[in-house]
Amino acid sequence: VSSTTDPLTHVFTYSIVETDTVPTELVSLIETDLNPILADSGATLYAVWVPVQIPASAPFAGLAKTQLAFMAAWPDQDDPVEIFESTVRALDGVLAVTSQVLVPIYLAEGLAVPTGAGFYVHREEIYQPRDVDEVVRLSTEAWETWESTFGTRVTGLFRHSGNPSNLSLIHISEPTR
Repeated sequence: VSSTTDPLTHVFTYSIVETDTVPTELVSLIETDLNPILADSGATLYAVWVPVQIPASAPFAGLAKTQLAFMAAWPDQDDPVEIFESTVRALDGVLAVTSQVLVPIYLAEGLAVPTGAGFYVHREEIYQPRDVDEVVRLSTEAWETWESTFGTRVTGLFRHSGNPSNLSLIHISEPTR
């Protein structure tokens, strides 16, 4: 697999977009306006997440009614944030964009995110760099039980780029039932 097709050699922008409209209305603009610009830059739209109703008992907060989240995968890009954010800010209805650069550790489906019904959980945890390999090993082992017990599947595990003192891991999981 070449470095341009191996998803683990990509960097990802993970962005929260504040809108002045219903975020689902931006999805068609993303497809018509943003995708060609990303393609010209060599990037791939990885996923778009919009707010959904979550159970009141959920131990986490979801996106606000005026937010959406999305990720793009960039091959051979040192810092794609400015390209990405300026492109997104140009879309009608976008008020603000906040992005992070993530490096993949594990991707269940390469550059394709499964599109199961329900809600995706994005969980962030911070570890010391010396502990990351052990955390990844333990997480991988735990997923075998966790996925079947809770009816979810881990679709990705990422670390933040460029944080020398701590390493944040972001787990993204989807419903399977």
